[in-house]
Amino acid sequence: MGFKITHSDGHLHLNGELNLNNLSFVKKNVNSYFKKNESIVLDIDNVTAIDPHGIDYIIKLYQKAKALEKKFLFYGKGSRDIIDELQYRNIE
Repeated sequence: MGFKITHSDGHLHLNGELNLNNLSFVKKNVNSYFKKNESIVLDIDNVTAIDPHGIDYIIKLYQKAKALEKKFLFYGKGSRDIIDELQYRNIE
């Protein structure tokens, strides 16, 4: 099963393993959505695994949203790991 992205009610729902192999697909879709909307909410509850490249991308997206004063939220099973990484990198 490949990686899937769907959207509803202003949320992007990610499904599958987020890794280097599918990162360009994810970037293309999420960045396109990000450009068109003032806020982005990532549902990562159905992401089965995230490699370091996926974590880096979500962190960069967070920083980009902050710089552009856009709302950026993420939620799901892996959220705590991403929050821990933000804190480890001293990113507010």
